[in-house]
Amino acid sequence: MPIRVIYSPEEIFRGISLVANTVGVTYGPHGRAVALERAGGPLWTKDGATIAWELKPSHPIRSAGVKIVQQALDKVSKVVGDGTTTTALLIEGLLRQARKELAGGEDPWRIAQRLRSYSWGDILAGYTVEALESDLEAIALSASHEDVPLAKALVEAVLQVGSQGLVIVEEGTSRKVEILHKSGFVLDHGWESLEMASPEGGSRLLEGPLVALVDRELTKMEDVASILEEATAFPHPVLIVCRGIYGKALATLLANDRKLARDVGPTLEVAATRLSPQDRHSWFLDLQALTGGTVVQNFRRFDPAWFGGLRSATLERDRTILMAAEDATPRLELRMGGVQTELERAPTTWDQEECKRRLAMLTGGLCCLRVGGNTPAEIKERRGRTEDALRAVQAATEGIVPLDVWAHLASETGEPGLWAPLDCSLRNAGLSRHVVYAQVPAVGMTFDVRLGIWTQTFSKGLVIPAKQAKIILEVACSVVSELILSTLVIRRIRK
Repeated sequence: MPIRVIYSPEEIFRGISLVANTVGVTYGPHGRAVALERAGGPLWTKDGATIAWELKPSHPIRSAGVKIVQQALDKVSKVVGDGTTTTALLIEGLLRQARKELAGGEDPWRIAQRLRSYSWGDILAGYTVEALESDLEAIALSASHEDVPLAKALVEAVLQVGSQGLVIVEEGTSRKVEILHKSGFVLDHGWESLEMASPEGGSRLLEGPLVALVDRELTKMEDVASILEEATAFPHPVLIVCRGIYGKALATLLANDRKLARDVGPTLEVAATRLSPQDRHSWFLDLQALTGGTVVQNFRRFDPAWFGGLRSATLERDRTILMAAEDATPRLELRMGGVQTELERAPTTWDQEECKRRLAMLTGGLCCLRVGGNTPAEIKERRGRTEDALRAVQAATEGIVPLDVWAHLASETGEPGLWAPLDCSLRNAGLSRHVVYAQVPAVGMTFDVRLGIWTQTFSKGLVIPAKQAKIILEVACSVVSELILSTLVIRRIRK
């Protein structure tokens, strides 16, 4: 396939400006929504990344500029959820300023080195404070595009699970936002047979059960006989956690449940649940830390020393809730340290999410948000918006900075391009930065664009997550430094 070598920085900049100008109309409290053409009717949105991915210029080099910004926005969205429009504005603003310096004879390597030299985490630390609940609500409201019920539910869910917890977004059946908090270690499978339910057919509670952890399927009578025999020596019910129980093994269990006599106490209570085949062996090791038992696979006779214990176990049709005993804390803390190490070394996003889920289960901090809508398109849009807003709120728990932090950073670093987000927000409100910021009333004041007045910093929820600001600045500076050092675009010509 023939190729064509082109040098056209002007067209690349026009592509980047096209993205910034298009998403810029949505920016700030006076920003407006953009209608995207869809088969079932227009989709109205203010999400910068969604709008940016709709842009497909016919000019090939201008299209390359658009794709550069699209990839940058995608990275920011995946890490912190919100801030994609800000990223596009900063890239355009910093690149515009760099082009002015290049036109004045500045060395491109010096400009790139300067942009790469900033330690944004250290610089932002001077403006960062701890987020209050009202700050989290303000960030959730902004990131969810003024969806009040959704914003309140997000903050409630994040505060419920804590810093080590996990919030999962699922598809709901109505526009109402449902919050389901799952305390304890929750398995996604319930009893292995309906005959293990309570006499009324509902959930069954086992108080202080012994726990046998068997990492394989149980199919023969011999697989469970020795477990039951050893359990008769203890005045506790028994819970077997395995990969599944079938055939004669299940029949043996049901024949002895609430019927088998033991050395002391009433007849033996026994129930079983399972881990899914896709759940790795590490889940059994988590249960080992939770119960204090030993995970086994092949055995002729079950050793009673392998039994673990729980404060309680509740078996339902489609889930099992395990509550740890009081002496489990040291084991759980040690195990959480190991899972945290696994999380840091996880090679894929799926592995990272799996480790986060396991950490949440071990801490008992797992919360499910169910979000729905009136149409499939609305459900998809609202769920995506919820996931983005959730990442923004979680980022804010690590600290917040003023909404006009770009003005402070522009003054501190001497980078005029950092004014771009604030300029856009003021422009959408019909104001000018040169008039508004001509004279700041006092230190610690922030301009409220919504009301058009100066107010105390942090007093009105005029904040953004510090982590979000850091990621945005790092991505924008990286993109701009690479662009000003680029000289050629190599394009494949299709016949």
